[in-house]
Amino acid sequence: MIRSTFAPARSTCLRILLVKPATTTAIATALLVLGALPDALQAGWESAWTKSPTPREGHAVACDAGRGVAVLFGGRLNWKQTADTWEWDGNNWTARDIPGPSARDRHAMVYDSGRGVVVLFGGYASGYPVPGETWEFDGTAWSLRATTGPEERYSHAMAYDSVRGVTVMFGGYNLSGTWEWNGTEWTLRATTGPAPRSGAAMTFDSARGVTVLFGGGAPSFNPETWEWDGTTWTLRATTGPAKRANHTMAYDHERGVVVMHGGDGIGSGYFSDTWEWDGNTWTEVTDPGPSPRQSHAMVYVPQTGAMMMFGGDDNDLNGETWEWDGSNWTMRCEGCPAGRYRHATAFDRWRNRTVLFTTSGSYYTETWEFDGVEWHLAAEGGPTRRYDHAMAFDTTRGVTVLFGGIFSYGLTWEWNGTEWVSQDVPAPDIVEHHAMVYDQARQETLLFGGRHGSYFPSDELWAWDGAQWTLKFTGGPSARTEHALAYDSARQVTVLFGGHVDLGPTTVGDTWEWDGTSWTLASTTGPPPRYGHAMAFDEAGGVVVMSGGNEYNNDLDTWEWDGLSWTMRPGEGLGGRFGNTMVFDNARGVPLMFGGYGTAGVAGGHLEYRIIGDSDGDGDVDLEDYGQFYSCLSGPGVPFDVDGSATVDVAVGPGAVFAPEDVTIEVGDNVLWTWAGGFHNVESGVGGVHDGNFSSGPPTSATGTTFDVTFDQAFLNAHPMVNDVYPYYCGVHASMGMTGLVTVQPDLCTVFDSDDDGDVDLGDFAAFLRDFTGELP
Repeated sequence: MIRSTFAPARSTCLRILLVKPATTTAIATALLVLGALPDALQAGWESAWTKSPTPREGHAVACDAGRGVAVLFGGRLNWKQTADTWEWDGNNWTARDIPGPSARDRHAMVYDSGRGVVVLFGGYASGYPVPGETWEFDGTAWSLRATTGPEERYSHAMAYDSVRGVTVMFGGYNLSGTWEWNGTEWTLRATTGPAPRSGAAMTFDSARGVTVLFGGGAPSFNPETWEWDGTTWTLRATTGPAKRANHTMAYDHERGVVVMHGGDGIGSGYFSDTWEWDGNTWTEVTDPGPSPRQSHAMVYVPQTGAMMMFGGDDNDLNGETWEWDGSNWTMRCEGCPAGRYRHATAFDRWRNRTVLFTTSGSYYTETWEFDGVEWHLAAEGGPTRRYDHAMAFDTTRGVTVLFGGIFSYGLTWEWNGTEWVSQDVPAPDIVEHHAMVYDQARQETLLFGGRHGSYFPSDELWAWDGAQWTLKFTGGPSARTEHALAYDSARQVTVLFGGHVDLGPTTVGDTWEWDGTSWTLASTTGPPPRYGHAMAFDEAGGVVVMSGGNEYNNDLDTWEWDGLSWTMRPGEGLGGRFGNTMVFDNARGVPLMFGGYGTAGVAGGHLEYRIIGDSDGDGDVDLEDYGQFYSCLSGPGVPFDVDGSATVDVAVGPGAVFAPEDVTIEVGDNVLWTWAGGFHNVESGVGGVHDGNFSSGPPTSATGTTFDVTFDQAFLNAHPMVNDVYPYYCGVHASMGMTGLVTVQPDLCTVFDSDDDGDVDLGDFAAFLRDFTGELP
């Protein structure tokens, strides 16, 4: 089952504010006379949904039951460790931009419910175990609590004993010994019990009051189940799940069972099985779920009544979020499909879907589709595993054509929206790093370049008509690999840019066009040389959009080709990535980019390329956008304020009420509480428990007293709350229901802030007019 939690980048609700024609004309004329119009409208890439953690393995999670979130820290991103902190609230991942422990993987974390903190110990980084530090996270900040106690270690196991109020730790690479942390100091509790081992998993069974340990290496791996009662270890079972390491376990408090998933079978591959331990017997669960993996992490979240599992190594780094409810595994589509690079995408114009084909791990293939709102896993299997393949959508026959890729064996495949069909016909001797596009005017799929089976670059142009491949041309652009193609439907030409031109490091920055008969060298200036970039024709803007790529550094720029020259979009970098792909979503009028490999590892999620001023995302800056712009126009130096007022008033009293109790504001707005009668104060928190976010101080009955909070981005960063919802109450009358909520939403006006100064003003109006296509009212 696939469940999506797609969140649009902004609301599509527009509040139109019409102004007098004379006012509009006067402003526009003044700007034109003063020469205020910019050379080009700003455009940019936007994240299309809430981001999730980058695919990783060796991370750790713990459930902060007090705040109702699962906390994730660290892990390995390809060849380096990370030190980021994330939180999962059951629907969305939120990055916590806070300092804390150093980057690491193979550490362990638990939640100390008695003290309301997440406890972290150990880990591995830069070829060595990290120092034996004990860290704690209280939901706001990480604190270094101890540097003495257990020796440094990694691949150990920890669990929180809620009966005795201590964190229990066992093992690590070539280590044994049982330690306990009481919040102040570590104590070595036992030196007997399980043999030294690493990669074991451990959790606390609160119903029976015992810590359960399974598997791990000692140094040989085993299927042993042990239990620790606070004094003694007892070997409970040697049968059940097969021996393994780097699996994950968590205790389901509602059903009273220990759940175990996956792991490394040490010679027998990775596992995808799920088992449950009831205190006496292991039972295997038969529901199919996540792919085989190891070094993932799982925790039970009471607020959702389900296990949450993230990431792992499935022969590739994984960024999937899954939930187990005791009966079924469900993939949560927060950030899915997992981040990938060297994959392929195409836009299906018949069904208005972006189609993605990718290899998941070393054994599985997945076909995903994005309908403009949600990603769906459309198929598993079909074409064999591969990467560096290419795809294009045949608008005449209504199929997505796939060819090539490493391990592809030269087969041509077609996806009809339901299944993949192999076309067993003679094919080009191209293995990888080629590019494909569909020529609508001539009704054929074109393939250019790539690496021959002999591994030498190709300069051949091939065409596929649905029945056979035909060699169309040689001798145009030089032989190359990792270039990009896009079909300009307005001018009916195929555009080529860049790539590698030999087996060595030579990279080019030339632009070629194919008109159906011959190649023409259109330009040798413009973007710097690169390879591994992506291109698509933006039909709404009438330009080819290109972004990403690599020339031994990740290019951060985005360029547009109008058929005559390239124009760089300043300041619109993506953090750098290559091996990304791009399509034009014809239904919604936006180029869409997926994946790639950058400085932070494999990129997850997709991005959409939007024009600043196109607030409704229809690919056109028109009267609807014009009305929204005037709703946001504030004048120089005034922060965004779509509702016309930067302050929302709340009356405190008379009586035990706030009026209104609940308010919804935008980032940067101010809430002003004014005392209207009664003995009251304002405290942030729930149920009369202050959470430290804001306070008006001691209660007062002085009518006219005011207290205000500005919920700007700095405040949100310093005082993060799930979904940016801030509950508050009166400390005197909370029990009588004198409570309220402040809900902070993203500011709708950011789409018009062309100079990114946090203000929609006349300078932004000039940029807006530059691309305005309708008549002014």
